[in-house]
Amino acid sequence: MGSSMTAAFRLQEKLNDWKFYFYLSDREEFQKANQRGLNFFAEWELIENEPVINLNNPAYNELLNRAYLMDRRLSGGASNGLFGQLLPKYSMEKTYEILSSANQKIRHKIEAIKPDACILFSVTTFGDYLIYMYCKERDIPTFIVRGTKIENFVNLFTDLSVLDQNNHISDENSNTVNTFLKNSRKQKIEYEGSLNYKFNLVKVFRSLIISGLVDIKRMFKVSDRHHKASSFKRVYFKEFMFPLRHSLRRNNYNSELPKDYIFFPLHAEPEIALQLNNIKAIRQYDLAIMIADQIPFGKYLVLKEHPRNFGQKPSELYKKLDNHPRIKLVFDSHSTSELIEKSAWVFSLSGSCALESLIASKPILTYVETYYTISGMCEAVGSLDYQSMLDKVSEFEHDESKLISLISQLLNGSR
Repeated sequence: MGSSMTAAFRLQEKLNDWKFYFYLSDREEFQKANQRGLNFFAEWELIENEPVINLNNPAYNELLNRAYLMDRRLSGGASNGLFGQLLPKYSMEKTYEILSSANQKIRHKIEAIKPDACILFSVTTFGDYLIYMYCKERDIPTFIVRGTKIENFVNLFTDLSVLDQNNHISDENSNTVNTFLKNSRKQKIEYEGSLNYKFNLVKVFRSLIISGLVDIKRMFKVSDRHHKASSFKRVYFKEFMFPLRHSLRRNNYNSELPKDYIFFPLHAEPEIALQLNNIKAIRQYDLAIMIADQIPFGKYLVLKEHPRNFGQKPSELYKKLDNHPRIKLVFDSHSTSELIEKSAWVFSLSGSCALESLIASKPILTYVETYYTISGMCEAVGSLDYQSMLDKVSEFEHDESKLISLISQLLNGSR
């Protein structure tokens, strides 16, 4: 079961001896699934005729709250992906009814299907998360298809944040790992933090016309408008307004690097690691200020904005960060590799920057557990107290064999 239809179709074609049952999270996927004669159940069927659920069960409330935080459509609303704002369409009471109904029906569906295994191509909707949790509860083998951030390899993971422990390193993996490490250290690896958008007025104009026609077409179809921003609106902001804002701001915050600093690569927002692992969903900019407030004078926290946030955030936010005496804010004047190499150590919410830091033999602390956690090299913080973090970092020691083992585990069975 999964919400990525293209990937699901390809998987079904490769495993044609298996019987598949799909979960659809978007009405627009219905026609594709119907044309192929697929077995499926759909998100919109799960939220009809919501039952009244007992609100006094803490464990049940926590499950639904995490499903709510996981799904940006519910917790953020249609424009959440554009502006990072939390403007949900439904009241909390209505949201609880939707989630409790979905959870009950998902459990009944899974019991009726009796799957031998569950495959998720992502866990980003409340249905994905509730399916994942119930399958884990019933000991149904559950796999999440995710990129490894190592070249173009993807793999099956069994946990949302913790890597399966497997110390066996095959000869094939060993060769791949050594080649990857050699090339990464020579050429430097680049992830989303170094993406660049090239503005093209003709392309933008064409995209605006096409997106406008898509919106008109959708007006005559039944669709889930509660979680989809207008296509025209999306193109207007992402391909025109945000790049324009960024071009006007970028030179204001590309300052020279201080000599002694901690590097904090910012994530695209909304950040799912915060949503899922911290019920209060503290924003990363607030975390940055909390850390910077504790840093001694003479030391700095260097923040690099994620390119997906370029032009998205209000100027007041950047001014607030830039006015902090121990924060240096940069956009795209310095590469992530350079910022890692020149830093004393790295702090990250989660994500692939942890792997890049490990390859550069740089100590890294993460806000939550990640697939890249290695004891004594990359660990989740137990506290945001600066001295506690500094004490932990002082005990770190790079161990190449541990790094090779980690990358081999990421590649084990990958394609």
